[in-house]
Amino acid sequence: LDVTSPEPLPLDHKLLKLKNCVILPHIGSAETNCRKKMVEISIHNLIEYFDNKSMISQINVN
Repeated sequence: LDVTSPEPLPLDHKLLKLKNCVILPHIGSAETNCRKKMVEISIHNLIEYFDNKSMISQINVN
């Protein structure tokens, strides 16, 4: 498992005691190229926001 609730699990959680279960840290985005792309998207979104334009992956809540 790479996602748990809560995260991190308490040290006495029953999932940590199972022999057929491996708990991994939720760090899928920790890869260098992924982080660079996240920064690029964030910068792009900031510029678009302040120019009153649509952002990448914008969600309309109205």
